[in-house]
Amino acid sequence: MFAKCALGVLLLLAVLSWLGFKFREILLIFLAAAAVALAIWYLKNRCDRLEEKLDLLLKEMRKDEKD
Repeated sequence: MFAKCALGVLLLLAVLSWLGFKFREILLIFLAAAAVALAIWYLKNRCDRLEEKLDLLLKEMRKDEKD
């Protein structure tokens, strides 16, 4: 998996260089992509935790309704 990812990054780097982007611009593109990926990962994990809490609350409410 890591090898495929590294190969993809190298391919993207080659394409961006071929298109005329400078090293600093390429670095900024990668940093921006990393920031977006980190934000998506954080939000997904946050939503998963909130969903788990909601499920627990619903189970407690149903249990209280039965009592």
